[in-house]
Amino acid sequence: MYRVPTAVAVTTALAAGGVLFGSGGASPPGAVPLDEPTDRRTTVIPGAGSLTVTLAAVPAGQREFITALGFTSSDFTSTRITTRVNGIAVPPLIAELGAQGTLQVPTPLAAPIILGPGDVFSILMENLSGVNVDMAARILGWRV
Repeated sequence: MYRVPTAVAVTTALAAGGVLFGSGGASPPGAVPLDEPTDRRTTVIPGAGSLTVTLAAVPAGQREFITALGFTSSDFTSTRITTRVNGIAVPPLIAELGAQGTLQVPTPLAAPIILGPGDVFSILMENLSGVNVDMAARILGWRV
């Protein structure tokens, strides 16, 4: 089970004085921060190849909030990025080309991607060129 909140729900929550996790607000009570992967060295991806960064499945009785994403690529014009839950493409990034935040300063998501028990979050980075491209990704969030 995953849920990407709608803009209406987010706008309503913010208008009521709420904050988005990862948008400068406090983490959920008892939350454990996520900052993956710990090894952020770039990987050389051959032409027409891909890099997939996958988090472990959410443990039973817990939820994860993916709140920010960062990327690096030696050629963002030929790097296509897709966020996925259980292998299925989900917003905010579905086959997006170009820079989406950096490894050092990941871009906060407008609304967190919320994962339930057993869900698996991953990022697919595809090299659309015919030459090698260096790539890496960073995922920030919380587990409760």
